[in-house]
Amino acid sequence: MSACSLGLMSESDEEPNAMDPISTAVGTQIAQAGGGVLARLLGPLADEWGQELLNRYRNRNVKRVVDRADEKSENGTIPLRVAAEVFDKAQWADDEFIAEYLSGVLAGARTPSGADDRGVSWTALIGRMSSDQLRLHYILCRAFRDHVLADPTVLRYGRPVEPDQVTISDHFADTLVVNMDDVKVAIAGEAAPDETVHSRVVDALYGLDAEKLVESGSLGTGQWLNSSPDNTQTYPDWNLFTVNITLRGARLAMQAAGLGDVWPIALTDDADNPLDRISITDPIPPVRTVRESSLPGVQRS
Repeated sequence: MSACSLGLMSESDEEPNAMDPISTAVGTQIAQAGGGVLARLLGPLADEWGQELLNRYRNRNVKRVVDRADEKSENGTIPLRVAAEVFDKAQWADDEFIAEYLSGVLAGARTPSGADDRGVSWTALIGRMSSDQLRLHYILCRAFRDHVLADPTVLRYGRPVEPDQVTISDHFADTLVVNMDDVKVAIAGEAAPDETVHSRVVDALYGLDAEKLVESGSLGTGQWLNSSPDNTQTYPDWNLFTVNITLRGARLAMQAAGLGDVWPIALTDDADNPLDRISITDPIPPVRTVRESSLPGVQRS
C-alpha cells in the first residue's frame, strides 16, 4: 500500500519510499480483514484506498454485503466506483433483501480486468428502492419462473410457439394474476394492520412499475374484473392485481444473483435456478398466482 495515497509519507527525506507504522498496520489489517476478502475482491485498490475501505468494512452491514459478494463470485477485482457506491448504500442495509441485492451487484462487477463499472447504475437503482419493493420483485420473479417451468407452452397471436422458437419476451408477455392477500402476508406478516399493508403493497407495485421493472395492470377483485362486459376470461375470486415482468426486471434479478452477464432466459432454466443464489433466511409464505393465459374463458348465454 502506498503511504502517500493515505497522506502518511515518512518524514525522513533519506527514505522517501518508506512506510510509517500506521500505513503498515492498515495494510496488514486489509490483508487480514474477513480472511482477506477485501484484498480478494478489490485487488490493488484495497491497498490504494486502505484506511477508507477498512473503516467502511467494519460496518456490520457492509461486511455482510462484502462477504456475500465473495461467496457469489470467484476471480477478478471490482472497480472502485462500484465498490464505493455499494459500500455507501450497504451501510444502511439492515434488510436482508437490500443486502442480498447489493452483494449480487458487487459480485457481478468482479472481472479479470476490474474495469466493468455497470454496477454503479444498478446500485443506484437498488439504493432508491424500498425493502418492500425488493421483496415484491423477488416474489414476482420467483412466481414467473415457477409458472414457466410448470407449463412452458407459449402462445403468440393465439397460436402455440415451437419450443426452440420461444424467447424470454414471449414469457414476459403472459400476464401474472397475483393474490393480493397472500402478498400482504409475504410483505408484512400476519399481524400488520390490513389498511397499512395494502398501501405498502400498492406503493411497492407502482414503484416497480415506475422503475420499469414490471408493467402493472388491473388492481381490484376477481368479481369486479369478471363483471366487465369486455372481459373474456374468468378470474379467480381473489383480491388481486395483474402484472408482467419486464426484461429490465429480469436483469435486476440476475444482478442480485451475481450473474449480471448472464441473459435472463436463465430464469427459465430447469437445471439451475439463479434465484437460489439470492440467500433469504426467513422463508417467504406461499403466494398464489396464475397465468392469465391459463384462465378459463367466459361462458356467455
